[in-house]
Amino acid sequence: MERTRPELPKNNIITGLFLRKLADYFGEDPAPIGYHWDWKEFIQQYPHLRPKVEKFLEEATTRNPAWGMYCMVKDCGSPREWAERKIPKVKVGDPAMEIYRLVRDCGSSREWAEREIPKIKIGNPAGAMYYMVFNCGSPREWAEREIPKVKVGDPAHAMYCMVLHCGSSREWAEGEIPKVKIGDPAGAMYRMVHKCGSSREWAEREIPKVKVGDPAWAIHQMVRFCGSPRKWAEREIPKVKVGDPAWAIYRMVLSCISSRKWAEWEIPKLRVGDPADAMYCMVRYCGSSKEWANKAIEENKRWRELGQNYLMG
Repeated sequence: MERTRPELPKNNIITGLFLRKLADYFGEDPAPIGYHWDWKEFIQQYPHLRPKVEKFLEEATTRNPAWGMYCMVKDCGSPREWAERKIPKVKVGDPAMEIYRLVRDCGSSREWAEREIPKIKIGNPAGAMYYMVFNCGSPREWAEREIPKVKVGDPAHAMYCMVLHCGSSREWAEGEIPKVKIGDPAGAMYRMVHKCGSSREWAEREIPKVKVGDPAWAIHQMVRFCGSPRKWAEREIPKVKVGDPAWAIYRMVLSCISSRKWAEWEIPKLRVGDPADAMYCMVRYCGSSKEWANKAIEENKRWRELGQNYLMG
């Protein structure tokens, strides 16, 4: 009888349940496997399965098989050369981060990683570049040259981290972050002000232009932690067409003394994020009426499908 191939777990969390399925898939008795086992305990119990596990990871097409390859080298005796050959070919997950970890923990060369990470087109290679500089001695100039070229993940956050931890210039980040069209550049702009000394005026000018991520939340944070005018936020947050502006509006009332009346007027107009959740919180924590929230939720079909449990009796 053909056995069902198990899928790798989410978030790199290896569980005893997954390993029991894997042992059964390989025709082994899964009874000895403990609930908290990881790859290391699995290979210690079944050392003859190491080549099969390596092949299993090579053939995986979902989740993050590169993480498993890294673990096999770090904890299970798999050859580093095998992982260095296979991880750059992985087409799912975050192989760039595992390339970095092979350098940090397993003796792979920095030069190999600096050559391979910029080629990766999935995951968050910009984050791996930042970590290569911060933890592995890669040249800052290499990361500053390569991070702006990245078209996946969250390069703006990596740029902020380069300034905060690696000595990159604020001017470099302020010039590059507004060009980023993926990830959460607005969040990086807020953090540049909050942690790196960038001007509030620069962020207040650039954040409303952002069309990805969650700029409304960054606007709220600018008011709460950076002294931006509440009126600026109340004007800009309702214009946001991505992320969850309704949640930012609710938080403006809760944390920044915006008026409940303003929030109750703006939240029902929104067509992105989860306005129903914000309405529920407005009722529970800010004194809005159940009647106001229920009426708006009932009148919007998408909200009923998204947040039917938010209706309040």
